Amino acid sequence: MDIFKLVIVGLLLLACEESQIQTADNEILVGIDQTVSKHINGQDWVVTFSSIEENSFCPEGVVCVWQGRFIVVLQVNGASAMLGLGDLRTFGEEPAVKNSIMIDDTNITFAEAIDTETASTTKIKLQFD
Repeated sequence: MDIFKLVIVGLLLLACEESQIQTADNEILVGIDQTVSKHINGQDWVVTFSSIEENSFCPEGVVCVWQGRFIVVLQVNGASAMLGLGDLRTFGEEPAVKNSIMIDDTNITFAEAIDTETASTTKIKLQFD
C-alpha cells in the first residue's frame, strides 16, 4: 500500500510541475512531437511541433559572447513554418528565419521556449494576435 501512495504522490507532483506553465487565452503551449488544438479569436488552430532545427542558446550557468538562437519547425493548420527566438541574424544581415508569421490574417509569434536543454521535454509557447 505504501508503494501505491508513493506513486500517487509522484504523479501529483508531476502534474503540478506541468501546470505551472501559464498560457493566456491567445496562446498555445505545445511540446515536441505533439499536436495541440485550440479555439482562439473565433478560429480553430491546430499546431504540431515537429522538430528543433537549431539550439545554440547559451546554456544556463555559462557566460557566452553570443546569445544564440532556437529555431523550430511547426505545422500550423497544415502550413509548414520555421520560427526562431534569439539572435536570428546571419552575419548582420536580415534574418532568414523570422520570429513570427502571418496565417489567415493572424500574426503568430514564437513567444517562449521552455526546457530547451533537454530536447525530448522541450515546449514552445506561441502567441496568436
